Amino acid sequence: MQTDLQQQLEQRTRINNFLMRAALPIGLYFIFEYMLTVWSAGNIFMGMLRLPFLLGTPILLYISMRKLRDNVMGGTIGWFRAWLFGLQMMLFAALVEAAWIYLYNEFIAPENLYEMQSAAIAQYEESAAMLAQSSQMQSVLRPFNEAVEALKEAPVPTAIEAAVQMVSNDLFIGILLMIPISLLIQRKTNTTE
Repeated sequence: MQTDLQQQLEQRTRINNFLMRAALPIGLYFIFEYMLTVWSAGNIFMGMLRLPFLLGTPILLYISMRKLRDNVMGGTIGWFRAWLFGLQMMLFAALVEAAWIYLYNEFIAPENLYEMQSAAIAQYEESAAMLAQSSQMQSVLRPFNEAVEALKEAPVPTAIEAAVQMVSNDLFIGILLMIPISLLIQRKTNTTE
């Protein structure tokens, strides 16, 4: 009885260690994506450069979850456990990213959040001007202008608010991404001998 309990605890420890080690490169990847977002605030080319990097998150998650299944779980994992472990990995990665976002926006570039909000307002105003020129888009123009005005009136988020928001975003994306990834990763044991 004691050995079964010890084996379960050792297995859980191996899983948690693997998830934290696998989450670190994903968190560093998220930091790189965030910095591309910061640099692309006023630059269309950098914004286009950032788009292919969005595909990297599901690929990194798939590779990490496959390594978890094959190297730590003995080649078998159910859908729910894969989904849950993937979500745990996304949480660890999001915490790494949140720490960087807080440090960056609080100490390195405190004006960054204001500049990003100003750049977003400028882009929306430019889009509103293009919509105003189109006769077919007049029905969209009023709600669009109201959204621009709401963004102008919104306060600039603090560094901690930006970090918490990014954790929420990453967890939501993780919930959605892990559904198909878990379906691809799941593998049951063969019970017939």
